[in-house]
Amino acid sequence: MRQRDLGGFLRGCGATAWLIAANVTVFVVLDFLLPGDLQEKAARLLFLWPTDVASGRAVWQVLTSLFCHAGFMHLLFNLLFLSWVGKELEALYGSRRFLLLYFLCGISGSLAYVAGSHLQHAFPPALGASGAVMGLMVVYAFHYPRQQVLFYGILPMQVRWLAVLYIVLDVSGFVHPGGGIANAAHLGGAAFGVAWALWRRR
Repeated sequence: MRQRDLGGFLRGCGATAWLIAANVTVFVVLDFLLPGDLQEKAARLLFLWPTDVASGRAVWQVLTSLFCHAGFMHLLFNLLFLSWVGKELEALYGSRRFLLLYFLCGISGSLAYVAGSHLQHAFPPALGASGAVMGLMVVYAFHYPRQQVLFYGILPMQVRWLAVLYIVLDVSGFVHPGGGIANAAHLGGAAFGVAWALWRRR
């Protein structure tokens, strides 16, 4: 493949495909290629540790944690949603603006998790692209509210009600913690998604 052809191919893949590839690559490296001692060091460096971020010792974790996942199903679920809504929003906004939206949703989710951890006085690490993906889904719901989806592949539902359902579940999970889910991160991403969509409407 010639250099010009390679450049065109890379641009043609789109930001959504590159985000998916980056998440898969990080998952494979962290879970399968690193030895145990380096896995622990990588987790300490890359996961979102609320006290480290709040103290300013590891602010980069608000970004790096978006590319780490706790197991294959966690990764798969996030990437399926990212593939679904990401391609549509990237086509709508263009790759650069879509990436800006993605990372701002993710950062908002990370910061919300840090704040929520201090409110709950519980400081386990968080990881995953769920906050960013949740924000994207909310924006998608504003653009295509009546788009039909299958909830868990079974129940037909308009995407706006799916977004509302997930938000309600996350509010409930935050008020009554214990499921091991970073509900505050989801809510932070969703909140930024709402703000973005309302701003775009103006």
